Amino acid sequence: MDYKNLINEINLNGKKLEFLSQEELIDAAEKVKRKISLENEIGKQTLQETIVDTFALVREVSWRTLGLKHFSTQLMGGLILILYIFMA
Repeated sequence: MDYKNLINEINLNGKKLEFLSQEELIDAAEKVKRKISLENEIGKQTLQETIVDTFALVREVSWRTLGLKHFSTQLMGGLILILYIFMA
């Protein structure tokens, strides 16, 4: 898995989320939850797509609620932890 590409995808996906209203962001979170649930049941969505959607959403929610946005190095650390968990 190429971390730089994943981080670029997260950043691009996050740019789209910046323009959503609070209600639209909640809907986006519900869609991610459904994707994760579908992935667990039938395995249709790739892990990479789920990670990109989830990280972008968490980053935007963090910005809106705390006024803090994760740095790319923090995203990379999270990606490494997730991959370690799946490999263990």
